[in-house]
Amino acid sequence: MTGGRGWVAVALVIFGNWKPGRAALGALLFGTLYALDSTIQARGTLIPTQFLQMLPYLLTIVLLALSRLGVFKGSLGAPAALGQPYSRESKE
Repeated sequence: MTGGRGWVAVALVIFGNWKPGRAALGALLFGTLYALDSTIQARGTLIPTQFLQMLPYLLTIVLLALSRLGVFKGSLGAPAALGQPYSRESKE
């Protein structure tokens, strides 16, 4: 059921600049495009099904690339501790 969408979640977190609101908006956009595929197919369009199914993923890649280039407002700063191992301090 979730096949192929796991990397989209990671891309949305990066696109959202580690802010839940922006990531939720990106997820809403992805979901809308994903649902639009079924709607357009039901109306009997001549656009190939494979192209319509590709659109949400293509838009995710484009938005991720644009956010990396700094097109969107806000800095693209990952958390400072990203990739650092967590070591709990002792309470001695």
